[in-house]
Amino acid sequence: MAYVEWSDDFDVSNKTLNDQHKMLLDYINDYDQAFADEAGLGTMSEIFDKIVSYAAMHFEQEEAYMESVGYPGIKSHKHIHEQLVARVLEYKKQLAGGDRVVMKEIRLFLKNWLTGHIKGIDTKYAQHAAHNDAA
Repeated sequence: MAYVEWSDDFDVSNKTLNDQHKMLLDYINDYDQAFADEAGLGTMSEIFDKIVSYAAMHFEQEEAYMESVGYPGIKSHKHIHEQLVARVLEYKKQLAGGDRVVMKEIRLFLKNWLTGHIKGIDTKYAQHAAHNDAA
């Protein structure tokens, strides 16, 4: 069973963004599996770097989408993205030490961040877009 599984609760009614969220879930599951396999620092860093890089690209596309639908909460959403990036960069520094405790903390952060962010924050722009489409 995957560490984090896709469910309809994650659906933001945009195929591209949904596909990107699914890819992020896959990468988080890769990180979890590597952690469970007690992979070394190189492998853990490589997977984490992939997550960081992909998330940055995703944030850009998500923010462009929010602009295109006139989402009024875009400024605060961008700020949340900036905070997440700062936190991830701090974890990246800590990961360089190879501490398994930090690796575990990152694992939990990734799951909580992605599931909480999509279900709690991203669904707001999806609701806004759906409301405007219906209007």
